[in-house]
Amino acid sequence: MKSFFLCVLVVVVFLGTNAITAEVPSIKIILSDPLELGSEKYLFSSVSSVCEDESGNFYVLDRMERKALTFDPKGNLLLSFGQKGQGPGDFQSPGRIIVTEQGYLAVCEDMYDVSFHRTDGTFIKRVHLSNRLALGYIGENLCYAWSWEPEDQQQVTVDPDNKIIKKFYSVPKNSFSVSIPDESGRMVMFSYSSDIYAPELLFAHNASLSAVAKSTVYEIILLDTKGNEIKHLERDIQPSKITRAEKNYLKKEIKDHADQRGWPPKVTHDLYDLIPRDKVFFNHICLSSQYAFVFRIPEDILKEKAPVPVDVFSLNGDFLGTAELPSQAEHISKNHMYFIKTDEESNVYLSIKSYKIRFDNPE
Repeated sequence: MKSFFLCVLVVVVFLGTNAITAEVPSIKIILSDPLELGSEKYLFSSVSSVCEDESGNFYVLDRMERKALTFDPKGNLLLSFGQKGQGPGDFQSPGRIIVTEQGYLAVCEDMYDVSFHRTDGTFIKRVHLSNRLALGYIGENLCYAWSWEPEDQQQVTVDPDNKIIKKFYSVPKNSFSVSIPDESGRMVMFSYSSDIYAPELLFAHNASLSAVAKSTVYEIILLDTKGNEIKHLERDIQPSKITRAEKNYLKKEIKDHADQRGWPPKVTHDLYDLIPRDKVFFNHICLSSQYAFVFRIPEDILKEKAPVPVDVFSLNGDFLGTAELPSQAEHISKNHMYFIKTDEESNVYLSIKSYKIRFDNPE
């Protein structure tokens, strides 16, 4: 891994439209020259998740190939494990990979299963969580999930027996979907939403800390490995408004999506009506061993390659300031940021950069 730093980013204060009511401390994030994996020799069909252990080894989950890849700190491939299937060590729809506090790897499926492996890929066990979705690992006897209820999605923690331990936020179905009857008269749900405006249930994990949040409420709850709430990260601000030009852009996005799937015109127009006046506050969270990084929606979503504003908090709950990054990081460790990139030929690769944070206005 390259250790020298290029001052390629001078991160400035972000002042979104109607978004911030007080002066925001300015932070500069300085990124190194990247180490790129997959940009020349193609290793990945997709990258759904990345994590790093205490030794600097990092693990990449390829959802399409149903496998995990292990790299040393210099980016050398050490091994890969997993395949499509339902047997021990197989994967169906792997969504997250996490290093547990015991030093194992938890591979969390989008649906129902969490499997545990040693770092050499050896399968240990699988926990089946029926009807739980978007799974995440919190602690030895606790997982994150959300569940469908008649009227909403509910964000929950569950034990290995699939018993709900605690409920957090919920998202009503009518905020992202519409229903019309099919030929038989049965009501069919058509779902489409943009994370720019639709409420989303969010989860993040690193080491012995997890975070749960809802994108339309500026409150991030930090949890320990037993699921206890230890801190709340909050800002007293208002969401940014969706401009007329941005709304037209979102409506075109909906129409293109609906046309590709052959949805009836009524569905398209009903989905138009779900676009609200405001954007969500954020759509991604990363936890390092020192900070929480909350990725905000850009002020102008029509601006190509617009920098992404990111709010930085201490793990004690203090808001430290706002910075900008060239794109959203998938994972942030103590020393590195991991970015998922796609080239002009749609090849997926990983860009890894060392980083330093400079606080211009230390308390």
